[in-house]
Amino acid sequence: MGLTVLRDHLYWIDRQQQMIERVDKLTGEGRTRIQGRISYLTSIHAAEEIDPQEFASHPCSRDNGGCSHICIAKGDGTSTCSCPMHLVLLQDLLHCGAGTEKLVRVDGKMDRAKSKTSWKKICWRLQKTLNWLEVHRPGQP
Repeated sequence: MGLTVLRDHLYWIDRQQQMIERVDKLTGEGRTRIQGRISYLTSIHAAEEIDPQEFASHPCSRDNGGCSHICIAKGDGTSTCSCPMHLVLLQDLLHCGAGTEKLVRVDGKMDRAKSKTSWKKICWRLQKTLNWLEVHRPGQP
């Protein structure tokens, strides 16, 4: 089930019924079916309509801020790039790629460091953790 709030309503998805519904976020009244027969629903997000001029001034609005994957707006009006968990931010601080290289924070600055841990070791540790969780916390995600 996915949930999101927009203005006065709480929206959610029902995967079994393949639909989006909403209710008043304070009272829970006024349950309404928004859209039905949507296959493969996994999550829901809501966003306010934005003024086109305000959007044009957003640091990520043009060419995704120069980022190959994820652009994050900072409070000072600039942007920074980020990557999905399976990738790392490359030296140009704009593009993501595979590898064992990773960013580390040194004295408040981003610096490069070579990971001494191989992907094989990381996968092995992850598998051991998952095995431990399966034994000690069965049935929990």
